Amino acid sequence: MSQEIIKTEKQDLSPIVRAIGSDLEHTQVRMIASANADMLFHL
Repeated sequence: MSQEIIKTEKQDLSPIVRAIGSDLEHTQVRMIASANADMLFHL
C-alpha cells in the first residue's frame, strides 16, 4: 500500500519538476544574453 502511494506522488510531481527545470533553463539563457548585451554595450 505505501509503495503505491509513493509511486503516485512521484508521478504527480514529475510534470512540476520538469516545468521548474524548463523555467530555470529559460532564465539562464535570458541572463546570459543580458550579460552579453551589457558587455557589448560597455566596450
